[in-house]
Amino acid sequence: PSGPLGDVPVSETSVDTVVDCPTIDAPGGVQIKTFDPLKLKPIDARVIIELLTPADRSEGGIYLPPKAAQDKATALARVVTVGSGRITEQGVTIPIRVKKDDVVLIGKFAGTPLNREGTIKLINEIEILCEYPNY
Repeated sequence: PSGPLGDVPVSETSVDTVVDCPTIDAPGGVQIKTFDPLKLKPIDARVIIELLTPADRSEGGIYLPPKAAQDKATALARVVTVGSGRITEQGVTIPIRVKKDDVVLIGKFAGTPLNREGTIKLINEIEILCEYPNY
């Protein structure tokens, strides 16, 4: 059988039988696989983070327009899950210094977005600028 790309053959063992993911209907009757990025498990020294929504008011009660938050060079994020750590040439694993639910500061353009909105990202541990203890 041919697939949605024309004469490209489609395997009899489709992704549907390998991965249990929900699908969405696309134009032309094509079904596209979707996934929940929060269920991914990063490898090595990678971390999945979820950006925190900036406050719309300052501590003093002053309204902060959305543009003010967009102009910042950094962003606050919550750690969702972490990989096993960096592996040295000697085969020793150096664990990641942050853990699930830590709040960290990252660069505005750090990481690879995992969802359409760009609020969930996969980043390398070295892209974490600092941790906010007791946030």
